[in-house]
Amino acid sequence: EFLADKPRFEDVAIDFVEFVRGAELIIHNAPFDTGFLNHEFRRMVEASHTDSMPVIEELCKITDTLKMARTMHPGQRNSL
Repeated sequence: EFLADKPRFEDVAIDFVEFVRGAELIIHNAPFDTGFLNHEFRRMVEASHTDSMPVIEELCKITDTLKMARTMHPGQRNSL
């Protein structure tokens, strides 16, 4: 219900790509979020909304704070 009047990913994807291109994204447990983004990019290509879309890792640098925390504090809980 909350999302009923919000734009779909395909409606904002090009703006999102332009926004993150060359940036550094700081994400806790990055594979979780990047997996969703890459899945949506693939769906757009399959639905013929565009000829091709990059994977997020090609657009920008991804820094995973969970990976950093596990390196800095092995054996400890690293959840947010």
